[in-house]
Amino acid sequence: MVMATATAMGNKMAKTKRTRSQTTAASPNRSKPVLLVLIIGTFFVVCASFLQAFAALSHKSNPVAVVQFFQNEPVANVRLADLKLATITAESDFGDETGVFARRSLRAQALNPGALRHFGILSMFEGDMNKADQVFAMAQRMSKRDHLTSIYRHEFANTLGRPQEAAEHLDNAARTSRTARTQLLPRAIEFLDEADTRIALGTQLAEDPDWAADFWSAASTDRSRSSELAMLRLEMPSGNTLVPDNISRAIIRNTLLDNEPELAVAVFRHAAGQDSANQTLDKNLDFTPGYWPPFTWQSFVVADATASAANDGVSLDFSVLPGAQRALLARRLINYPAGTYRLAFELEQAEDANLRAGQARISLLCADSGKSLGSVALEAEGRTAPLSTIFTIDQDCEYQWIRVESAPNPSQAIASGRISDLTINHISE
Repeated sequence: MVMATATAMGNKMAKTKRTRSQTTAASPNRSKPVLLVLIIGTFFVVCASFLQAFAALSHKSNPVAVVQFFQNEPVANVRLADLKLATITAESDFGDETGVFARRSLRAQALNPGALRHFGILSMFEGDMNKADQVFAMAQRMSKRDHLTSIYRHEFANTLGRPQEAAEHLDNAARTSRTARTQLLPRAIEFLDEADTRIALGTQLAEDPDWAADFWSAASTDRSRSSELAMLRLEMPSGNTLVPDNISRAIIRNTLLDNEPELAVAVFRHAAGQDSANQTLDKNLDFTPGYWPPFTWQSFVVADATASAANDGVSLDFSVLPGAQRALLARRLINYPAGTYRLAFELEQAEDANLRAGQARISLLCADSGKSLGSVALEAEGRTAPLSTIFTIDQDCEYQWIRVESAPNPSQAIASGRISDLTINHISE
């Protein structure tokens, strides 16, 4: 059409020139009209080339404009079918208009996974699941990088209750497209809810895909599924090769906040390794190097008071500043059977410190119920002092907290010191 327009323009200009030549003397510049026709013809060829480039650049961003110039442009027609699909409702007649776009696209380009994808969707809407499965598979064989086909295959498999297939297609879409990854992360987190979908998801995560870090980060901040995420962590390999330690710590923290210390301990044993965990959880509280709170000292950031582990977690330094309020400075989770015990430790005051009764204390609580088991004030007459307290654990208290707490400090003195050589010894049943 463009070239026909250029020819018509050239003929019109030539006719105008002949009319003028009948009323004026012959001009020595008779070649000018021919040159002008060539220039205009070239201009229209350039315009045609521009339109072809426009089609290539705009078939996704502005498919309506492209189809106005190139009705059978394959990618633009697929895009129009995508847009039509996004606007359907339960009452929509999906097949008619979308089928037109898909057929145009397929006629223009036979190896066309996008068009086949829509024929697969049409088959789904018509209730022919076997045909839909076959068409989707054909489109996927043409291009594994067509993430939209992977998304629809994921939805197809998920609808039919095929969790392993659904997880595989989710993985393929998330690997192929960052946009698809963002859209599918909530679905991946939903896969935690049921055992079969969680196991299928774990199978994909065990391959260490590039979207795994995004998943673990998002899932570990979803407190509503902390137990389910802990179960997934237990089903993954131990160690930190596939799941970073900071994610395992977050899972442990969340399960403890949900009052599930036994699950937190199981994750710790699995993530840290059985031997290391056994040493860390040993009843003599003699810890190996490594930061695994709350099985070593877990410190908290509070106003006007600080605490930090020392000597690879064996000791704890603390400081209560003037004006401090009541707060939890640090804690450790322990696991002792029912019975009566003596908790003993050595308190060392910092130079010029004056630890008086009521400024800080160690308390013991049942982790499950929060019931108080006992406490001892952190106070000393001299530079060092051995301190102890006796407490009893009931049958229904499987895990216990050792807590270091500050109290209001109205004085102008800093109360600081170190807790070391902490032991718990069994006295009686």
